[in-house]
Formats: sequence, C-alpha cells, structure tokens
Amino acid sequence: KEAAVYIACLELGSSKVSTIAKKAKVVRDSCYFLLSELVKKKLVREDKSMQVKKYYATNPQNLFKGIEELQKELEIKKGKLETVVGALMRIYHKNNTLTILTQDGLDAIDISRKFYINEGLEARTIASHDEIHKELPLKKDDVREKFKKHRKPITVIATSEKLKGIKKDGAITRYFLPKKLYNILGELVIYGDMVGMLHIGEPHKGYKIYDKYTADILRMLFDLAMPEVKRLAEYYKENPVNEE
Repeated sequence: KEAAVYIACLELGSSKVSTIAKKAKVVRDSCYFLLSELVKKKLVREDKSMQVKKYYATNPQNLFKGIEELQKELEIKKGKLETVVGALMRIYHKNNTLTILTQDGLDAIDISRKFYINEGLEARTIASHDEIHKELPLKKDDVREKFKKHRKPITVIATSEKLKGIKKDGAITRYFLPKKLYNILGELVIYGDMVGMLHIGEPHKGYKIYDKYTADILRMLFDLAMPEVKRLAEYYKENPVNEE
C-alpha cells in the first residue's frame, strides 16, 4: 500500500490526501498513516506553501538511501537477535529445569502481582485492560493501588476499546493499543527471574514460571518491541482504527 501511495504522489504531483487516497485505492484514514511513513523515509514531502495540506513525491533516487538506512537498521537488529539466540541456545544445550507453579480461582489473581510489590522489582506487563477491570474491579485495600507508589517502574502494554495514548500514573506507565487490532485475554508480567501469567475467565488460572533464561528472553523481546509500541500508541491516539 505504501508503494501505491508513493506512485500516486509521483503521478499526481502536489495533491490533497483525498485525491491521493482515491488514486492509490486506499481508504483516507490509511492514506494519512501511509503518507506519514513515507515522509519519515523522505520519499514524500508535505507541501507547506498551500493552505490545504498537500503532499508530493521526492526523487525516486531516495529509494537507494532508504535501502542503505534499512541495511544499517538490520545490522543493529541482527546483533540484538544474536544475543537472544545465544540465550536460547544455552537453554537448548543445558539441562535446565523449569519450575512452574499453577493456581486456580481467586488465589490465581495475585500470582503475578504480590511478589514484585513485596520485592520492589521492575515489572513489564502485557494486559487486556478492559477485561481485567471488568472481571476484577478495584476493591478496598486492593494490591494494585500500591503499584502507583512502587519503587521501580512498571511498564504496561495494554489493550482497550476506549482508552488511548500513553498514560502515566505514579510508577505505572501504560501504552494503550486498540483492542480491535491487538486482542488478548489475560495478563503477563515479567519481573526478576520469574514470569507470571493470569488467564481471565472462569475459572481463573495463574501460572508462575521460575527461570532466569525465560525471563531474560521475554524481557529483551519486550524492550525491543517498545519503540514500535510507543509509536502505535501515539498514532492511534489521534487516528481511527482501520481494520482492513
């Protein structure tokens, strides 16, 4: 779709978004996003001489510059991936025994929470915000109220139908993504040498995995994803969800 938008800009010259979208045969909302990506790649520029926002294509030779930048980015990602693979290979070659605890019912709810509150560890979380707060609403003396005053950062990638953008509440920073595109059901928390998981729905089920390698790999993947998560959270705060 980016290629179609770029070619449309080449053929049309300086044009409004609605005209470009029609020429490229993409919906207008998607066209705004695709144009913003092409601007970042320096393949399209905004025509600021006009009162109405218009865009035009730059010299196609810039595609070579984009490839060079992509090669540099791939080299950086390759180095990070080699670190992940190295950790995975240590698990593969080593007789490493995992310790997994499971709990059902109400006891499962706190399986991924009380430990890192007590230990004061930094936490990384992926959670279905709406379902968790619907099935497990905040109550008096709820352990979750302590999160705001946590000694270390708590970073949350959360899905929601209504909440958007990036919201900070004390030690907690939530990055909201649209539920329609990223639908999950439950909660995963990475903290210290452990990974806690909670399945939402009756009966509630909780899992706690004690394994440094597993926690380290998931933590690394989480951190690698965060720049894109931040970008998407900021984008969908201002733009509607396109489900195509």
